[in-house]
Amino acid sequence: RYADIVRERARAVPVRVLIDDVGSTVSASMEPHSPPPTGFRAVPDIVPYLRRGSSSVQVRRILNPWLVLDHCKLLVFDGKTAMLGGINIGREYYSEWHDLMVRVRGPVVDQLQPEFDKKWRFAHPLGDLSLLRTPPGFSPRAGPPPPGSFPIRVLSTNLLEGRREPLEATLRAIRASRSRVWIENEYITSDRILDALIAACNRGVDVRVIIPVLPDDPIEKTMDLANHQAAGVLLRAGAIVYRYPGMTHMKATICDGWATVGATNLDTHSLQISYELNISYSDPPAVRELARRVFAKDFAVSKRLTLEDTRSWFNPFVEPLADQL
Repeated sequence: RYADIVRERARAVPVRVLIDDVGSTVSASMEPHSPPPTGFRAVPDIVPYLRRGSSSVQVRRILNPWLVLDHCKLLVFDGKTAMLGGINIGREYYSEWHDLMVRVRGPVVDQLQPEFDKKWRFAHPLGDLSLLRTPPGFSPRAGPPPPGSFPIRVLSTNLLEGRREPLEATLRAIRASRSRVWIENEYITSDRILDALIAACNRGVDVRVIIPVLPDDPIEKTMDLANHQAAGVLLRAGAIVYRYPGMTHMKATICDGWATVGATNLDTHSLQISYELNISYSDPPAVRELARRVFAKDFAVSKRLTLEDTRSWFNPFVEPLADQL
């Protein structure tokens, strides 16, 4: 249905779709976690479907040498409005999982549009050589900040450019925290993040973490055990750890008056290898809104874990494996 809307809109405006090859291929080959509508048949490959017939949609696949995945979720409209966060274009993200996207306008879009444009050129059949070509001509300016705006910083992980901004910014925010660190994330297995959280607990900071019930497949099962092993470490340090009653795919963090949201999981691959995209901000009303609309509600419905909940004889084996994922 989403592809059909995109194909229809491409009759009126230029439409470019950039997909991660590994992510889309793996997702297409997996059985859904819940039954599809009666009579529904999944498209085996979305790229030829988007190009089918007289479609004007331009589609490129991001190839994944050395399993460097593009985990970003970015939509840019007319160069003036952008959406980013955790939601992939798939049924579970829209209607079954707990997830988050944010919409931004103003000059920050002038930073997000080039993020897309650079990857679009890189995904050309010429690969790196395409970066020598002149960028696409479609690059309208987003204009002045709308009323009520506040500064936003774009955080990107890009292995080729040596950028690990979500990791660096989050570590600095946790280390500087004095009152609270609240995290809701699909994975929390990074040793560097855990060490910073333990140090925050030792300073008397209110550290709270929400983890999900992950889907039942081999990789997710490993990460679920790793999440619980990390939860045990945090509980012993004095943190509060909750388990959301279902799959929360959110990636949101508040440290005192600073917040970040986006696509970045707190694991090694997201923080140091994959292409990732977050935003961060320190606007008091916006941080309060994130605390109210996400954290307060999710603390209320989630189960508070105990040390007994996190104990498993797999823990010593799972932690080194999870460090590689």
